[in-house]
Amino acid sequence: MIILACYKSTLAATSAVNTIVSGRIYIGRVDQDALRPNILMEMPESGQEYTHSGPSGLFEAHVKITARADTDQAAFTLGEAIARALQNWTGTALNCKVQMTEHFNSMGGYDDAAKVFTQVEEFTSFFTRTA
Repeated sequence: MIILACYKSTLAATSAVNTIVSGRIYIGRVDQDALRPNILMEMPESGQEYTHSGPSGLFEAHVKITARADTDQAAFTLGEAIARALQNWTGTALNCKVQMTEHFNSMGGYDDAAKVFTQVEEFTSFFTRTA
């Protein structure tokens, strides 16, 4: 799940995102009562990165990033900031060199159990490990 750590680092360094969430970016899970707005990052396909050329080759991952907020507008605004920050993003962060980031889906909603508005942004990422 190195790609999630890479994107977390990238979003935390993006002022348009971090101004809203103040570092509240979670990987894998977030407590229902966590201070909002916040971001939840996941990999829906069983948390796996798929390789095309063995452990040193090109990896592919489907990344789901959920903006969570107390209002629909706040969730939408945070989701848009996430999409702008990562759409077509390439670069190196931590031990990951991202060669392509493709934003392919946006979807708003409401999580009744958690009583939180959501804006889901989904990406496909192609990357290699640098270490």
